[in-house]
Amino acid sequence: PCFFKAGASLTADKNMESVREAIERACTAAIQSRDALNNLDATIGDGDCGSTFARGGAGVRDSEEVHAATSLKQALATIADVAGEAMGGSSGALLKIFFSAMASELRNDPDRDDIARAITLGVSRIMLYGGATQGDATMLDSLIPLSETLNAGGSWKEALAAAAAGCEATKAMTAKAGRASYVPGDSQVGISDPGATAVVLILQAILKDT
Repeated sequence: PCFFKAGASLTADKNMESVREAIERACTAAIQSRDALNNLDATIGDGDCGSTFARGGAGVRDSEEVHAATSLKQALATIADVAGEAMGGSSGALLKIFFSAMASELRNDPDRDDIARAITLGVSRIMLYGGATQGDATMLDSLIPLSETLNAGGSWKEALAAAAAGCEATKAMTAKAGRASYVPGDSQVGISDPGATAVVLILQAILKDT
């Protein structure tokens, strides 16, 4: 999709219309998934994962600063601040770290490989500051397969499929991080991690034309 193709400079990204459309789709997905994610989280967490992501989606959607961004790099840096503040809590903090790291890695006029490397840096920062890794039943179980597939030369469609498979795998995991780590393991069986699910739903919206 154009959202992931090479843009122009920081001051005049020719693909910003496509970027804004992708951001709008992501925000809509986050907002519309609120109840489904809350229902998942009610069993293994605080029951507010959907509300948290919906706040982030609404905050980004309504942000004048996000709409005024003139490049993908600038948009991600702004989303980091807006979503982080709107979401609050550990999810907001980790996603702020993720998007900030991505923005710091992107050069002007980024190509596909630049964006893949930016995602990888964002994932590594979540792991560093959040303390979780793949297999701990968190959003990383979707993000790590996404990153690995892209950096192995896979297409965006293949990367999305890998993220979805990673999310599906959380149904057989016992959470080792977050609120779910305090819930008995047998209560978690068969339930996908809400954070990993949110990542997939948002990615599906962004990549819908892939």
